[in-house]
Amino acid sequence: MAAVGAAVPFFERQPALPAGGRRGAPSRHHRFLRWRRRGRPSDIRAHHRDDRAGADAGTPARSPSPAPASLLDVGGGPGVHARWLTDSGYRVLVVDPVEKHVRQARDHGLAAAVGDARDLDHVDGSFDAVLMLGPLYHLPDGSERARAWREAHRVVKPGGLVAAAALNRYAKLLDLDSPGALDIAATGLRTRRDGPTTYYHDLAGLGAEARQAGLRDLAVYGLHGPAYEALRAEERRTGRKDLGEQALETALAAARFTDGHPDLAVSSLHLLIVARRPHSAV
Repeated sequence: MAAVGAAVPFFERQPALPAGGRRGAPSRHHRFLRWRRRGRPSDIRAHHRDDRAGADAGTPARSPSPAPASLLDVGGGPGVHARWLTDSGYRVLVVDPVEKHVRQARDHGLAAAVGDARDLDHVDGSFDAVLMLGPLYHLPDGSERARAWREAHRVVKPGGLVAAAALNRYAKLLDLDSPGALDIAATGLRTRRDGPTTYYHDLAGLGAEARQAGLRDLAVYGLHGPAYEALRAEERRTGRKDLGEQALETALAAARFTDGHPDLAVSSLHLLIVARRPHSAV
């Protein structure tokens, strides 16, 4: 069983999406993560101990190799994550299937190339860490997600880290303003008439996909806590993006409370799974 816990350190330290990013302004998701960082001790690695109950044998993977390690940002878009990683001293290559995103990443001075998570154009063991912070929920077909996981396992070095973001199907049940919540919880699919189908994982299925690709030392983290969906619903109801300090602090307090209660990861809309490629074949 994978360890389950709070937001993983290196992800939680990212800044908000700057102007010129995917939408030119921070998304609600990025704003919340920025707010969540407030009040954290400066030494986050010391604050989050590797003592999660139920972890796979060995210590759960928690952060990539120190800079200047090489990172492959699969589905990295215009470089939202790659920018702060590059600024932190990492050597990052962005791969994205959308040519516009690749051009935007290059405009920010990043190394970027057109590519597909399911068929990466890199030799085995090329990178110290691989990020997939978007592809999984854009691949509703399980066989295609399996291909993406296998490719991430293939191109990361033995002992290297793979971190992937996923959407949690059950968190939508906490959103009273989401008419499709029951369907999403039951099927894991959100189908739009005018857009792509989005896939939502459950925690067990997310861990199973990583293991089937050969990854080990899994840990799953909830990023938002149980109040995020209520915050979103209230924003939509009132038409306001700023609900005031009290509402924000209540949501943040709930998110931080989950740090010591791993079972509450299931209440977070966004999940992060972190794992390692074994040094030897499994």
